[in-house]
Amino acid sequence: MSEAPLTIALAGHANVGKTSLVSALIRDASLLVAEGAGTTTEHYVKTFSIAGTPVLAFVDTPGFARASRINKWLDERGGVGSQRLDDRSVVQAFLDDPDVPAALNPEKEALRGVLKAQVIVYVAGLAHDPQGQNVQEVRLLRRVRVPMIAVLNYVSDDEEAPRAWRDMLNREGIDAIVNLDAMSFPADQERAFYNALRVLRPEHGAAFDRISALRETLKVQNLRKSAVVIAEMLVDSLAFRHVTTHPDAEEAKRYRSTANKRFKEALRAREQECFAELASIYGHGAASIGGASLQVQSWSGEVTDDLFDVEAIRRYGVSAGTLAAIGAVTGSLLDGVGGLGFGTVIGGGLGFAAGLFLGRRVSTSVDGDTLTVGPVDAIQFPSVLLNRSLDCWRQLATRSHADRSAVDVHVAEPVRLGPTGVRALNKHARKCSKRAEWSRIDGRSVPPERGAAVTGLAEVAEELLRKQLESDVPA
Repeated sequence: MSEAPLTIALAGHANVGKTSLVSALIRDASLLVAEGAGTTTEHYVKTFSIAGTPVLAFVDTPGFARASRINKWLDERGGVGSQRLDDRSVVQAFLDDPDVPAALNPEKEALRGVLKAQVIVYVAGLAHDPQGQNVQEVRLLRRVRVPMIAVLNYVSDDEEAPRAWRDMLNREGIDAIVNLDAMSFPADQERAFYNALRVLRPEHGAAFDRISALRETLKVQNLRKSAVVIAEMLVDSLAFRHVTTHPDAEEAKRYRSTANKRFKEALRAREQECFAELASIYGHGAASIGGASLQVQSWSGEVTDDLFDVEAIRRYGVSAGTLAAIGAVTGSLLDGVGGLGFGTVIGGGLGFAAGLFLGRRVSTSVDGDTLTVGPVDAIQFPSVLLNRSLDCWRQLATRSHADRSAVDVHVAEPVRLGPTGVRALNKHARKCSKRAEWSRIDGRSVPPERGAAVTGLAEVAEELLRKQLESDVPA
């Protein structure tokens, strides 16, 4: 095993996604990427470490635009016969020559990075068939005399473009060619990439094994962390009350509409906080996407209508069949009737409809000069919260770090709990709804017994996350 990290230079034409690939490979969404060419103007090294030990060093380089001019310069200045310089020496002479036109400075910078490498990864963007300059780039990189593989980035359904690239690369002596789409970045493509590197640099095999093991370990750890984050949000939201005091009972009653609005705003904000925490676990936090806030849309397309949007409830709520199966179609979380305290089935679909519109199911009470709004009583509410979090999580957990677009919660149908899971969810939800002191939304400290509810709900959430993970993995 080699003790020093393997240094890998990513090189190629401008605007083919080299920086995006580095972002994806090291799970860093903070690197500057843009649609236009020339975003990277200097080469730089990003080190990938495990337990504090560097195992890989990725060198990101500016894109080539004039490789044919450089090859011509190298041919003319390389000398002849016994005076001929070896390829690396003539490349270094090019870098050291102060008379090289300033227009070639990006190429100089790219070559400085390439000279540091033990492996060169030539990145091919597949927007066009290979051109003459691409051939010149490969020939220029081969002068460095470092083992080279090629990556076909942004692979589309069009097979002609990859075939043309493969033919050109094969003609130029590159046989190790892998697909590695920076934007979707499937796990099998990443494994193929590291397997290709292993063939070229077997002495670093232990490092590749550690990377593979780390990916599996993080998958489990991040899933469990996510389950706890979701459970914390569920407890906070299901136990929450918005309490205000007023000069008298009549004033409290007049404030009910405003208080109800404030109550819902607090729940929306708590859900957004949960989404941001999930993003942070997977390296997609707000600071890592250009400083913008993570945008999460509701089914209706408006953040302000998220939790209480009728379409969102229909999408994320428990099915009528499941509710009927557990005897929990009607009633509230607080009524204490029935085996689970959720009431009994009354008319099947009629009961489902009655429990659907959770916007009408928020408790409001006036006790003297005190107005209390909450908790949400609707049978659907715990499932809506849980399934929306799952939908956000599933995208963050599988998302490439080169993808800087907004997360849209309604992209795909979430995996749902079966009757047993719904029973467990509702059992814990009922406990939370009776314990206002368990909610941290108002910034209060919470009693230790809250932890048991978080643990129970985390188990329910983890079951859902694992089911989703299994459904996303091809057979």
